[in-house]
Amino acid sequence: MNEDDKNDFCTDAAMNHEEVTKEEKHAEAVPENLTCLICYDDIDESNYIEYKTSQFSEWHPSTFCQNCTGILIQTQYHKYINNVQKSECLREQKNLLEMGPPINVKDKNGFPFSDGNEIYSLWYFSDKKIHSAKLDGSLEGEERMKLWNELKNFLIKEDKTE
Repeated sequence: MNEDDKNDFCTDAAMNHEEVTKEEKHAEAVPENLTCLICYDDIDESNYIEYKTSQFSEWHPSTFCQNCTGILIQTQYHKYINNVQKSECLREQKNLLEMGPPINVKDKNGFPFSDGNEIYSLWYFSDKKIHSAKLDGSLEGEERMKLWNELKNFLIKEDKTE
């Protein structure tokens, strides 16, 4: 790729990003009568958030406040790892291992339009910025696959003496 091609590519990429960004619409005002489903605080301008389920999806209002979503981001991955390692229930362990280590925050109640899948990104009304939905400590790519295989070693052995 010569220098002109690189410049054209960068210009095209910037224009495409600009087009996607222009089309994104967020709430101009916080919807009324929203309450966080975790802490039951009223959701207002200081703690209202929206989420996307994929790169090109629309933004949807969360039923969790910014603070509770932040706590989920800090704890959800570590809770998953702990549950796999310490579970005494074979069915629970198999279900967790089948899902694999999470990467982004996920909750079917707090993010009802997600169909129970991980969230792509978050938008905070308080600063009007997009924020990562990536869980604290979560891994991606080869590192994630390696961990997933290691976690399978914790699988409870079925007792076949019936």
